Amino acid sequence: MTKILSKGLLFIAAFLFLSAESYSQEMTQYRTVVYSNLPIPFTVRTGEEKILSFSEDVQWSIPRELTGIVSGEAVSGTVYLTSTSDFEKTRFHFRGIDTNQHYIFDITSSPSGEKTALRILKQAPSSESAPTGISTSPISPSPPTGRRMGMAEVIRSVYQDIYAPDRFLNTSTRLSSKTFEKPPTYTRLIPGHNVLAVPFSQWWTPDGLYATALHITNNEPYSIQIDPRTIRSSPDWVAFSSISRELLPANQYGDKLIAVVITRQSFVDISDWMK
Repeated sequence: MTKILSKGLLFIAAFLFLSAESYSQEMTQYRTVVYSNLPIPFTVRTGEEKILSFSEDVQWSIPRELTGIVSGEAVSGTVYLTSTSDFEKTRFHFRGIDTNQHYIFDITSSPSGEKTALRILKQAPSSESAPTGISTSPISPSPPTGRRMGMAEVIRSVYQDIYAPDRFLNTSTRLSSKTFEKPPTYTRLIPGHNVLAVPFSQWWTPDGLYATALHITNNEPYSIQIDPRTIRSSPDWVAFSSISRELLPANQYGDKLIAVVITRQSFVDISDWMK
């Protein structure tokens, strides 16, 4: 009986360990970037695994000078990269197997590197005649349900579309979206500060509103508080949401964030004065 109980306890312990490990993987925190044919810089934490998540299977190779320092593997669009020693900025090249899309990264390794996993989105192709850099493909004006969505639900849906793995998304209520091909850069979003805002994707609500996601970068050597009441806006702005209330000083982890703006017209059509 004692042996049976011991085996049972071992089985339960193993089950709980595997369950906890699976849960930990599902809860991995991602930072999302849109690849716009410019090298993406980031720093890995030496001795810890860095996850790069692509929307397609990719091929890649370790630069010759980092042989024996960097190791990794690519599985179903996810690259697991580990560095055993610090190294200075080095160019890495990834290529989509099916699309032949090229992704360029400038990677550094240090003990203070970010632990957050990286999700890489690629820009959607668009027609050359498309105004303001947005694809002119047919747009569904609302989710299949056609029901009215509150502002909180719209913003939550946008953040889920950006960050959540596809398997967690409810496709019956997802908003229609398009990615900016040649996004403009805005320098006057936050008065008195050198802060850049670049739109990277836009969604349409059942009520005909627009939800636009912005990459916001602080170029100042000091922290900046994000207060929706003080940012520049227009009468067509309905709501503003950011994942953080503070931008840390430039060139520090936390000097960038993603914000969502709800407007009554396309964001780029009413924001030229902010450039």
